[in-house]
Amino acid sequence: MRKRKILFDVQRIIDLNGYTNSHVNTYCSFTPSGEYYSIEGNTKLDFNNSGCDVEDLIFPNLKFFH
Repeated sequence: MRKRKILFDVQRIIDLNGYTNSHVNTYCSFTPSGEYYSIEGNTKLDFNNSGCDVEDLIFPNLKFFH
């Protein structure tokens, strides 16, 4: 029963922070079938269009489509 409470609390925090495309459950991992690719790193957003510099903000949860 404790696991359920933790999942509920985590989902509540996600919802309170305005994330609408996230869901928490007990399914922890999987191996996709077929060909797949992984992207790792940080995405930065250049708001002032000055080129890549230290003032650029990290843009988390950016979706990449192919």
